[in-house]
Amino acid sequence: MNLIKDFKKKDLSLLTSFELLWKLSKFFSRRRKKQLMISFFSVILAGIAEISSLSIALPFITILTDKERILKVSFISNLVKSFNIDPSQLLSIVFVLLIIVVVLSTIIRLFNLWLIHKVVQAIGNDLSTEAFKRTLYQPYEFHLQSDTSKNISSLERSIDGVIVAIESSLLAFTGVFVIACIIITLLKIDYIVTVSIFTVFLLAYLLISKYSKNLLIGNSKYTVANQPQKLKVVQEGIGGIREIILDNTQDYFVKLFSNIDRDIKKRVAQNIFVASSPRYLIESICVILICSLAYIIYSKDYSNFNSIAILGTFALGAQKLLPNMQTAYRCWISINNKKYEIIDILKILNLDIPKAIKSKKNIEFTSKLCLQNISFSHYNSEKKLFNNLNLSIKAGEILGIIGSTGSGKSTLVDVVMGLIKPQKGELLVDDINLYKNKHDLSCWRSSISHVPQNIFLTDRSFIENIAFGIPRNEVDLNLVRAAAKKACIDEFISSTKNGYETFIGERGIRISGGQRQRIGIARALYKKTKLLIFDEATSSLDNDTEDQVMETIYDLDKNLTIIIIAHRLRTVRQCDRILKLKNGTIIENLLPKDI
Repeated sequence: MNLIKDFKKKDLSLLTSFELLWKLSKFFSRRRKKQLMISFFSVILAGIAEISSLSIALPFITILTDKERILKVSFISNLVKSFNIDPSQLLSIVFVLLIIVVVLSTIIRLFNLWLIHKVVQAIGNDLSTEAFKRTLYQPYEFHLQSDTSKNISSLERSIDGVIVAIESSLLAFTGVFVIACIIITLLKIDYIVTVSIFTVFLLAYLLISKYSKNLLIGNSKYTVANQPQKLKVVQEGIGGIREIILDNTQDYFVKLFSNIDRDIKKRVAQNIFVASSPRYLIESICVILICSLAYIIYSKDYSNFNSIAILGTFALGAQKLLPNMQTAYRCWISINNKKYEIIDILKILNLDIPKAIKSKKNIEFTSKLCLQNISFSHYNSEKKLFNNLNLSIKAGEILGIIGSTGSGKSTLVDVVMGLIKPQKGELLVDDINLYKNKHDLSCWRSSISHVPQNIFLTDRSFIENIAFGIPRNEVDLNLVRAAAKKACIDEFISSTKNGYETFIGERGIRISGGQRQRIGIARALYKKTKLLIFDEATSSLDNDTEDQVMETIYDLDKNLTIIIIAHRLRTVRQCDRILKLKNGTIIENLLPKDI
């Protein structure tokens, strides 16, 4: 499929995680971008608050240790004179200002943190919804080629990873900005000491980052690649639980799951260690720096502030600097760790949504349906399944299609339903060429009801399974009951504990195979379409149950056009006409009297 080929040509792995996030930001709504701007503004306020708290801390400590020296500072003395402040009250005033600034700083940081988490989760909801939408709206060929486990993993784990990466980028920006504000403030106090402290911290983090980057990206790639395999084992284990219990093969699936999960968890543990371990190393460096700082400061002669005040301010600055640097580093690690999750979601978000996806208008199938010169081969095969195939189906006809596995029965019906477009040929309904207009093709799909071999049922009520995919407040209960009666399932539903409100269990586990098929028929009838297709809908049933279901099908409205696919000739004996397929070719076109 061209869509997937074009998709894989884009080697996003060559981009950095930050470049990938920038590409991802193009999918943010205008509202989310405004909210992000507000969060950036709150970060600026937080930085200003940090500057203010450090700026007030120095004169406060100086007053505590040497009140006379603080009055020699021209800026302070001018303020005292201008506002006629009593020098004896200076400590109380500065103390109150310090408390106010610290409280405001805390409020701003908490607001910033709350806003970031709120906005990020909202963005996550937007992206996950958009990714799910783009996945569902892809053509049928896309879903035939894609791995269900991979899609589920992308919509769950990869989206969570993207949310973490976006959140980490915002927290990293906050940390870096606050660090810059702290450094600027400390530079004004002592340039050399500040540059020395910051250089030591920065080099330590850069060295750690250099040796950990490849490990993080490699682990991210491994996790994204193997998470779908883990999910697939779970799906296979639970989906085939009957055979597993009968064959006593639980240990095989447990070991398979354990091996995959162990390797994933091992790499997650490595990433967590890499993200957390620098803190302890930097704390040791910080202690050494504070001791060295005390020695350097006491060897200097400061004219305005005493050494204890300078040391206390730098200690406070280091105390604020360290957690912010650790936050920035941890966020950087997290962003790199989620690189392949971002790539995974970007690929989904870059999928195009075909136009004319859904139409409320149906095509009136009143005359005939024609396949003309259809040639088709699957995307992974050069061999043609159909080669100039022609078929005509009259409106109101009951057509049976038989053939062995792989003969092309289901693929032929997919072409009839407009789910698969052949490489060559035309699909005509009442002389309308559906391939010339996507809107007509969409309308045609809305005109068809399809009953597969395995009816997809949800753990919801009979009403919601018959009126599948329709909001509960829009369901026509009378039509549900009428469809159930035609499908001969109304009596059974009414006999259950809560009637039509009864939940049927996951995948219809609480009802029999025949009842599942009748719900499938009722679902098809609820749509009130002119064409019903039964794709081996009775192949898994015993003969007696199959006969009962087929009798229900043959007794449906005579104005309906019905196509029945089956393996066995006995299933389609009552059809108006029977086609036999072999290797994509119609080898027999029989009437019941010819059988």
